[in-house]
Amino acid sequence: MATYYLDGTTLTNSTSIFSDVNLSICAPDGFYSDGVISRELSGCVLLPQQVCGTCAQPCDGTINANENQGCFILDIDLGGTNNDTGAVVVTFNPASIPDGIIVTYDGVNYNKLVSAQFGVLQANNNGVPDNSVPTFLGSVNGQGTCSGNSLLGTYTLNEKEYLNGAFVSTGNQQTITITDVGSQLTSARPNNCKLVVPKPQGSPSTMRIQLYGPCGDTAWSLSIDCPTILNSFQGSTVQSDLACHVNPSTTYYHVPITGTASSPALNDMIFIDPNGAIPASDGIINLSGNPHPYIVVQNGVVVNTGNCVPDGYLLVDCITGNQQKVSNSSYPNFDVNDVVQYKIGTPGSGTVRCGTITDKINSQTYDATLDSGVAYACDDTVHCPT
Repeated sequence: MATYYLDGTTLTNSTSIFSDVNLSICAPDGFYSDGVISRELSGCVLLPQQVCGTCAQPCDGTINANENQGCFILDIDLGGTNNDTGAVVVTFNPASIPDGIIVTYDGVNYNKLVSAQFGVLQANNNGVPDNSVPTFLGSVNGQGTCSGNSLLGTYTLNEKEYLNGAFVSTGNQQTITITDVGSQLTSARPNNCKLVVPKPQGSPSTMRIQLYGPCGDTAWSLSIDCPTILNSFQGSTVQSDLACHVNPSTTYYHVPITGTASSPALNDMIFIDPNGAIPASDGIINLSGNPHPYIVVQNGVVVNTGNCVPDGYLLVDCITGNQQKVSNSSYPNFDVNDVVQYKIGTPGSGTVRCGTITDKINSQTYDATLDSGVAYACDDTVHCPT
């Protein structure tokens, strides 16, 4: 392997490459790499740096860091074939001392994270998401090692790149000003927070993660899943929890935060595509199951869950034993085991009958109509036929 000489301290901050120690003989034109970045030498001048895709860290790994102040850069190889598609789930645990994160893939920044305890944590400007700056996470009580005991301020940080299992200095610095826009500190440490990067195609294969530790004694952990098609579930958009009788017929996808595979729950991230590119619209989505569960989605995340309000009753006729489905739109306050008066049909007609309510239901079709708001008994010969 040939030996080359730089006119700087690293490949990043050098302007040229030479074949001799006296820096008098320019190295041949071509691409040169230090294992993290690569730069093309053309006419003895180094062109702008590029990510060295073959030098990037593989996905499906975990990195634990205990560092001082700094800007920490990781390039992650996600695979470049047509099979290397799906959602890339990044799990970031900043502990208590504040740390910032921003992920860049295919020219797009991602900084929306979700915590099981605190929900969405994302840099925002007066409530509007801002993906131009890192999102800083940690505990409000963990700012003791920050300048002036506050995360907010301007910091000049030494830049380090992850190479062969350790962070090594690039010789460069980054200056960052942290304001309320980026600060998403919480009352307690947010623990594992998930961030999703969609990868619908094989290329590009490399994703860059930049973490900012402006305070001393920072420590964090980071894991990056390889792109995977998200778990799916069936649901349907409904107008309210009173209209959950619609049969779930639309496929949605989710990243479990408190839920499990195909069973979404509070703070899960909901998408309408398997790559995690398009968040579900705000609203109520009913789910399969009994008693008709639903989720409420806001900003692509489940903010509430519940069971649909039944809009009818299932009853058994006191005489014939036949089952009837009756709407509760007129009399919604009956309970199971109440005996009610009803008539066949919608609207009901003919003889007044009695039946015992056995369940509260949601149905698209009803075959009977309640006739009174008073509960009786099957052996009440005055109000119920014999």
